[in-house]
Amino acid sequence: MKIHAAFGMAALALGHFVQPVHAQDNASIVIYGLVDSGLSYYSNSAAVAGGQLASSGSALRLDNGIAAGNRLGFSGSEDLGGGMSAVFRLENGFDAAKGSMGQGGLIFGRQSYVGLNTAAGLWTVGRQYDFMFDYLNLMGYTNAGHNNIGASGQGLDGMSAIAATAQLGNHTYGARVNNALKFSSNSFSGFRFGALLGLGEQAGSQSRGSTAQAGVNYAQGNFLIGAVAGVSSVLGSDNQYATKRVAGAGAKLTLDKLALYGSYTQVRFDGLVSYAPRGVNWTGARVDTLDVGADYQFTPVVNGGLSWQHQIRNGELSYADQVTASLSYSLSKRTSLYSTVAYQRDRAFGALNVFGAGAPSENGVQMVSRVAMRTAF
Repeated sequence: MKIHAAFGMAALALGHFVQPVHAQDNASIVIYGLVDSGLSYYSNSAAVAGGQLASSGSALRLDNGIAAGNRLGFSGSEDLGGGMSAVFRLENGFDAAKGSMGQGGLIFGRQSYVGLNTAAGLWTVGRQYDFMFDYLNLMGYTNAGHNNIGASGQGLDGMSAIAATAQLGNHTYGARVNNALKFSSNSFSGFRFGALLGLGEQAGSQSRGSTAQAGVNYAQGNFLIGAVAGVSSVLGSDNQYATKRVAGAGAKLTLDKLALYGSYTQVRFDGLVSYAPRGVNWTGARVDTLDVGADYQFTPVVNGGLSWQHQIRNGELSYADQVTASLSYSLSKRTSLYSTVAYQRDRAFGALNVFGAGAPSENGVQMVSRVAMRTAF
């Protein structure tokens, strides 16, 4: 829904004096949103209390924001002339099952930024997605709607309980960076590039809590390829800041109704990773993840996909695999029904399957099935 709004100075009220807002024809605001909600069945789910496994068994949950995160957003632009425009985006995330705020209760936890769109590209400041989202996320599994090269369309950023705890998943569906200065170029002969700097804003150490990242993307016809690398300062399990390095590359090829994709990512973390239920204390972690899959448009309204993800860790922490299959049916351009089944086996830790925050398995095996509806406006 598009609303042509008045842009100008805000109304000024001093006593009984009010200055009206003057409308401008070169400005617009778009209000948009998405709601994704449905039932998820977990074959093996464990509750953790005090760092120990408290109970386990199968579980049926009303999960939401899975194939695509629930959101309500406002975006706007104003033509400044000379090929330049001012832009902003304020995007809220929410839990449709409970009516509560997402992203830890932040009012605009998904995105909140302002910037300038120029002939060179987009310059923005605020809370924003990184380039793992912008570039690798373009090349992924489109069936369930997440368009995520490394997450099989279902937010598989953790791959296991230990990986989720340490932020050591494949990271291909990106991260939101606070206090970020970002440049994203326009396309030049098919090439796009960008850089991001997230300020730590901590006295005595500008690097603590900061993020720096860069990426490049190339599109030519039905072929897309991209690469991203970055470094950030994040808290380990001992509540001490340590360095995390993320790098990834991926490609996607579309052949009529068939789309093929693949990605490889590596995450290194210098800090301490602890997982009390398995007695793990891990320093110097490295996680390598391979993801390959295919997506097929059977009819104009039926789409299906299959993917396999393989994750390897250093030391004696073994590896994990996941196979994901999904099918969606479009009721309209904005509304669809979808079903997904995922099987994961983790040789070292409790499996933590694909759906959102999920629920870790008591052992290394977990199967999750989901039936849901998604609508956008």
